[in-house]
Amino acid sequence: MKEQSIHLGAQIVEAHDDSGLGVASSRVAQSILINMGHLPLMLHTEILSNTTDYPLSPCSLDTTTHMNQTLKLWQELGIVADGIQTGWLGNAEQIPLIRKMSEVLTHDGTVILIDPVMGDGFGEGSIIYSRPRIAEEISNLTRVADIITPNLTEAAILLGKEPKECGVTDNGTIDIGLAKDLAAELALIHPGLVILKSVLDENEPNRIGVCMRFTGDNAMGIGLHPTTRVVFADRVGSGTGGTGDAFATLVMGQWLRQAMGKRGDQESVCDIIQISMGIISDSLRAIQNEEGLKFLPALARQVNRVFWR
Repeated sequence: MKEQSIHLGAQIVEAHDDSGLGVASSRVAQSILINMGHLPLMLHTEILSNTTDYPLSPCSLDTTTHMNQTLKLWQELGIVADGIQTGWLGNAEQIPLIRKMSEVLTHDGTVILIDPVMGDGFGEGSIIYSRPRIAEEISNLTRVADIITPNLTEAAILLGKEPKECGVTDNGTIDIGLAKDLAAELALIHPGLVILKSVLDENEPNRIGVCMRFTGDNAMGIGLHPTTRVVFADRVGSGTGGTGDAFATLVMGQWLRQAMGKRGDQESVCDIIQISMGIISDSLRAIQNEEGLKFLPALARQVNRVFWR
């Protein structure tokens, strides 16, 4: 990676659900950003007893009123965010609140990353936000983002399609050629940098890739001819809860450490993606190799190793 000046202490609004039990969302984001030297401003979109990978469905507490009150107080306190990152939104009423936040808590260089959490899985009933109106509102929200990180199910929803129409397989992956097509199609309607995960190359079955679509709207030095890049990392195990949240947060944290502004150059962005994937792969490998080690402590250790060595 080329030499970069390091910028610490960025104020980043993190709008996620918060689970008392389990590893995902706000817990992952807060840990990563603190360990990278930033200041996360936590805005909880829902309070849950546990994550959904437990056998019992979680009980939940709606936080929409609290979010509105928090936004009002933060405005009165003069809070200005260097970054805004969103994940799971508890209900449709929170969508205009996030849009307002992107207008009133920002400066000219504030970076907005939206992970449009709408679904997972590929069978019937797998889509969480199944109502078309909510999917349409989420899609509209992504248009204010500088970066979007949908999973493959969500990428299809943003285009108004079924995942299998886009070439997504039953195990949640996509061929490299189809991934490039999907990213290019998304970039036509979403001006921010499109980042797609779970890309496979049949020539590298033990690797997993991330596809990025660079255009003149979302990257430096592109001009009139968009480009698509794919980078790969080791595929370790079958994954664990929180890896998607970790990936998006690692991208955001590095972006602001390098002070790249709202548009980065291709090489720097590819470096950020490669490092993010490597941290997650190394964390998954560590929990396989060390008995009793859990993902979040392993992740924190890898973040410290990479950014404070």
